[in-house]
Amino acid sequence: MTGYIPAEFLSSDNTEKSMRIFYSLGFICLFLIQGERSSCQSLSLTFPDTLVYGEPVAGSNLSCWVGNWVKNISGAPLTVDVIRVMDDTSTPGWTSSFCFYFCQMPTIDSFRYTMPKNDSVNMAVHLIITANPDSGTVIMKIKNASDPSEFYIQRFHGVSEFGAGVNESGKSTQVSIYPSPVISGNALSMNLANIKSTDILFVLYDVYGSVIKTIGDLKEGNNNLSLNLAAGIYSYSLLSGNTRVNSGKFSVVK
Repeated sequence: MTGYIPAEFLSSDNTEKSMRIFYSLGFICLFLIQGERSSCQSLSLTFPDTLVYGEPVAGSNLSCWVGNWVKNISGAPLTVDVIRVMDDTSTPGWTSSFCFYFCQMPTIDSFRYTMPKNDSVNMAVHLIITANPDSGTVIMKIKNASDPSEFYIQRFHGVSEFGAGVNESGKSTQVSIYPSPVISGNALSMNLANIKSTDILFVLYDVYGSVIKTIGDLKEGNNNLSLNLAAGIYSYSLLSGNTRVNSGKFSVVK
């Protein structure tokens, strides 16, 4: 149906007034939309791989360094609270400390800092370990102090284990995984080279260090492993008897 427009509204003066009103409303709407967006988010965070390995040396650190992890995108100084919501008390003898602009003592669980506008920060969590091979997790929370509803949770995980074993030829076992990254739900191909043992055990860990699968009798050459994994970061060890001959990690994507 065609609408009726009175002739007086078709004059140049009224058309110009209508256009001015139209553009004014448009600018107001745009301002409100931008204001709503800017008020919704003040922090920009990147979640990298925070899984780290190291030798089990008493008192040493497994350090998860995260470059420019937290960024103030509010356009003004922003006060944030950095809180260690879970220390590694479940792993005997392990503890932790964290750095956010400044490194804190292991006894400090929270820290408040005002970030300059457009500033970003390198953050680190140090897991202080024992001489016993083990794994542990620290959970950190980063919160907008003026808007508690805006917060982020990140886990930092460390695994300490003895160095790789050496086979008879004096060279370490070589491993290649295809495809890389692995596709979620699909099998992966693990090619092993320079091994002498015929009883290699594959042990798979999730990001928290829990064993989720073991597969025995891997051989020299290509091994097809049907793992059916969800997206994420996984680590593995290859064992020959009680000796670890290799270890590593790989990612799985959807």
